[in-house]
Amino acid sequence: MPTRYHRMAGLFLALAVLGWVSFRMTRRLAEEPYVDFRAFYDAATAVNTNADIYRAGAEMYIYPPMLAAWMSPLARLPILTAGWVWYALAVITTVVALRGWWRLVEKRFALPPGGFAPALGAAVACWIEQVRREAETGQCDWLLLGALVLAAVTLDRRPIVAGVLLGFAVNVKYVPIVFVVWLLIRRRWTAAIAAIGATVLWAVLPALVLGWDRNLDYLLRATAGLGKLLGIHVEGQPGLVYPLEYEYSVSVPSGAARVGKLLGVGRVLVVPIVGLVAAGCLLIARRLYRRHGFGLFVRRPTDPPGLDVLEWTGLLVAMLAFSPQTQNRHLFLLLPMVLLATGFLTHRVEMTRSLVALVIGVLGTALIGDAVAIKEQGAVNWGFFGGGGLAILAMFLILLDAGLRQLARSRGVNTAGLSPTITLPLSE
Repeated sequence: MPTRYHRMAGLFLALAVLGWVSFRMTRRLAEEPYVDFRAFYDAATAVNTNADIYRAGAEMYIYPPMLAAWMSPLARLPILTAGWVWYALAVITTVVALRGWWRLVEKRFALPPGGFAPALGAAVACWIEQVRREAETGQCDWLLLGALVLAAVTLDRRPIVAGVLLGFAVNVKYVPIVFVVWLLIRRRWTAAIAAIGATVLWAVLPALVLGWDRNLDYLLRATAGLGKLLGIHVEGQPGLVYPLEYEYSVSVPSGAARVGKLLGVGRVLVVPIVGLVAAGCLLIARRLYRRHGFGLFVRRPTDPPGLDVLEWTGLLVAMLAFSPQTQNRHLFLLLPMVLLATGFLTHRVEMTRSLVALVIGVLGTALIGDAVAIKEQGAVNWGFFGGGGLAILAMFLILLDAGLRQLARSRGVNTAGLSPTITLPLSE
């Protein structure tokens, strides 16, 4: 159990990371915000001036209209002031979300109380590059993090609230739709129906600001913009959508597309490679579940609720690893997985596996190589093959093994060499 010294050290580490990132923000916002935040701000300004959000500024806004509509009050502030407000909201939302996630982890894995500060400090220190990039670019992944984590926290007791949060996340970026699919597979009907309904509702609500016709036009164009990933041109698409082979993308599909381009076969290898990687991960997960006495495809009434925490973490990983485009900064969304690993470490739970998972995740995403070299020099490095996506998949599978072992211990199951003498009560 973490001591007072550990808690103080963790708090100091978390504040040190926050201080360093804030210092970087002062340098960034001393002149001009990063182009990502500028795109959001320009789109929100276009809402206020009745201009086209997809043709505003450098035409970099590619998301559904909801984000631009709800950001329109922020766009009435000077852009540098708006940048600081955005950053403050990001910090508050991230801390609240991670605190909620930690309470869920403590409860589901029967961890002693008092470990949040050291686990948080270690997590943000390990993931400092992704945290820095999220802050400096002014991206909106903190909104996704807040919605997805709080959906996990409220899923059992308030499934409708969880569904509403997931619907919001889908309307920020499309990829959280995988969580809705999971709800259907797991027969979480109330949450699934709420998520589907909320997705439609959140898509329609911006009409209160934009008007019905304008909002519908934006929704159609935003969806059409996804075609640019595959080289499909539709009139009125959002301007700046990078192709599947984009050199800064660390996802498995992008790596497969780059390999196909290198071999001169185009994108014909994308589906087979992605399918093989996904199938391999699924087979490994199934084997781990069976090894520790759980069912992956068929749940038993006796299965612990901690499985949902592990699967929610897996969905976060899959959403990024198999996305058509994932940049290193988007891995900020994996803070819950990193916090789970550091939490196990601080509580001395499956220390070897947790440490190996962290090392693979940190090094696998830090050593992806120079993306510019891929584009300009034709370099073939770890990032070229989608190494970042492969690294987070490996990190998750190792952490999955650690989590399943802890859950098996919690219910007194002696599988895969687990000690039958360790029995911890698992509270609902």
